[in-house]
Amino acid sequence: MQLHHHHTTAASQGPDPLEHGVRAGLVAGAVMLAALTAVLWIMGAGPWAATRLLASVVGVPFDTTASLVAVAIGLGVHAVCSMAFGIGFCMLVAGPLARGRDHQVELGALAYGLLLWVVNVGILGSLLPMGTLPGMGLWLVLGAAHLLYAAVLAARLLAARDAPLYAFG
Repeated sequence: MQLHHHHTTAASQGPDPLEHGVRAGLVAGAVMLAALTAVLWIMGAGPWAATRLLASVVGVPFDTTASLVAVAIGLGVHAVCSMAFGIGFCMLVAGPLARGRDHQVELGALAYGLLLWVVNVGILGSLLPMGTLPGMGLWLVLGAAHLLYAAVLAARLLAARDAPLYAFG
């Protein structure tokens, strides 16, 4: 004789914004930074331009050298921002995620990526010393990078919706 127990799982309630937002944000941030690093390197800015730019957010001088400290600080800044933005997005789309409204999550990701681009690059970026980076193409590259971040973020959250936390690996 088998007893059937009805229990509610975290997956059926939707993803926990803190756990899933942090994990999805880190995955999306890693993909974004890898792509951005490669593109900026191809554009002639060097392999460390993205991390140097990120380090300048907290006052590390932005110059043509790439010290290990500047790279580490840039990676730290990016990780913190990726997690925070991941939590924010997960909180915004928690309802649609739980109700299986994937199209709302996907459209939300598009809007979120554009918003992050406008805020991070258009507004906050105007405060950063970007003079040594490639011209107008940089703004488009950064826009594409923020859209990539949001797309990967949404994909990870949709994949995690019905999976236990260890599915993130």
